[in-house]
Amino acid sequence: MSGIQSIYKRAVDSLSGKMSAELFLKEGDHVLVTIIPSGSDDNDNRLDEFASHSIRSNQEDGSTQFNTVFCLRSVGQGCALCDVNEKISRRFGFWAYVHFILHAVQRREEWVPISSAGGMRMYKEMVDAFKLIALGCGRDNALLNQLYMIYSENGSLNKGVIRISRIGQKLSTTYNINMTTQDLPLSNEILKKAKELPGVHEYYLNKLNTQKQRANPVALTSPDAIEQNNEVNDNMDDVEKLMKELF
Repeated sequence: MSGIQSIYKRAVDSLSGKMSAELFLKEGDHVLVTIIPSGSDDNDNRLDEFASHSIRSNQEDGSTQFNTVFCLRSVGQGCALCDVNEKISRRFGFWAYVHFILHAVQRREEWVPISSAGGMRMYKEMVDAFKLIALGCGRDNALLNQLYMIYSENGSLNKGVIRISRIGQKLSTTYNINMTTQDLPLSNEILKKAKELPGVHEYYLNKLNTQKQRANPVALTSPDAIEQNNEVNDNMDDVEKLMKELF
């Protein structure tokens, strides 16, 4: 195994157990992370922007599920979803070392109950692993601007611990990115492993390839996403062509 597949394998091997390499925040979550790329190196593709599509699917219970799908035009290739005029959105993603997550709801017994500074009851999940975090740029680039302000004020994105929080659900969801005063330095071993992490685009292309091998055309979805609708399945010829060219 060589090239990006080798890089991807090493990155996956560096994660704890069988946890997903991506982090999806739920309502009320607060995540404390150290971003890996500094933000000042245009060649460090562990921080990158990309395009995506949001595909609407109806659930058996009558609810609606939106699946976020990586747009292949992000890597200069043809995209079947663009060909059928699916709406496109701008997103950005970055690798981070996630220290812990504060949850509003206790979903697992091992999460430790704590009280926030404001007296709110929360539940602490220790993570201590690399995660890829992808977020929408927000209305008028509001969320991307928050990340840029951290860079502007500190000269780097990786000089301290950052809090990412989510409030609300579906179309009412709001994310916030803020610098904290937490002191959680990364060890030399962690920093060494961080150098092996794949680029954002490379990660999603490898994920697409892996899911294609499993007869699943979804490129980038949340953990509880369902299969894409038949329209997407009928327009995957360009995806298969890309995979043949890459691998």
